[in-house]
Amino acid sequence: LTTSETDALSPLLLPAQSSTYSGNVRGYYFEAPTDFIISGLRVPTDADSGPQNIAVVKFTNGAPPIFSATTNDFIELGYWANYNLSDTISVCLAIDSGDIIGIYGNRNDINSYGAAPFTSTINGLPVTLTRSGMQNPLSSTSMQDIFSETGSNISRVEMFYDDIIETTTSSVEVIVPQSYLVSDSLYSCQGDSININGFIYVSDTTITDSLISSYNCDSIVVTALIFNDCTNILDNKLNNFNIYPNPFTNSLNLTLNGDFNNLVIYNSIGEIIFKENIFNLKEININTQSFASGVYLINLINDEKAESTTIIKK
Repeated sequence: LTTSETDALSPLLLPAQSSTYSGNVRGYYFEAPTDFIISGLRVPTDADSGPQNIAVVKFTNGAPPIFSATTNDFIELGYWANYNLSDTISVCLAIDSGDIIGIYGNRNDINSYGAAPFTSTINGLPVTLTRSGMQNPLSSTSMQDIFSETGSNISRVEMFYDDIIETTTSSVEVIVPQSYLVSDSLYSCQGDSININGFIYVSDTTITDSLISSYNCDSIVVTALIFNDCTNILDNKLNNFNIYPNPFTNSLNLTLNGDFNNLVIYNSIGEIIFKENIFNLKEININTQSFASGVYLINLINDEKAESTTIIKK
């Protein structure tokens, strides 16, 4: 965490108004001769006293090119459209020495023009203000496709700055919560369907559900829907497990002949209503008093495969 102490507010000197221009926004760019903080912005009322439109950008790949070439290699540091107050807009934009900064603005889309290039100063160091702009009105369009021109007027936007006289850096602990990925599988028989969030699925597919969890972190739940040929499964897996009674009422018994790790029971809309680790178990009794009457899918899983069958609660 870095904090800066500044001295008194100072204005960037601008040329006097020489003419006006209506429509597309103009402004100026310069290379910062030192570190400072932009603390205020204002369009003078010489050309018009209507709402202010102001934008500040930092170019990331050198100065904007000469028209008709343009650039979008910049970071928008601030944008104020149709700002109704005539007062200075208070800001706090930290600028580093060597940054190339563009400042654009007008009132009511009427630019107050001053002669350029113009040599001003920041903290006593010379700085050249060069004409720049875009071919759109700033009242309705943020900065884009920015260009520069030589030997032409700039649009006058007052900039106030503070000199940085002391910088303090201290360590802080920042905890960044992590997003998570959850994978699950649902099984049913061919010819049946699975209802997920109101959508009906009848064939093998994978559903990716992006959701917002705590701290607004994006998280993902991936669910594989698998539809088995239940006729063949029943024939093949009688040697692996036995379920009784079926239909059942208040309890359900399983005898396992194979090795399984987990047992999962789904209701008719694909919700998990029972899940248990059954590693090394050969006999299982499940209390089903809380189960509603209907059809359920029971799924037995090991490291290599999953076996399923349907059961019925009276």
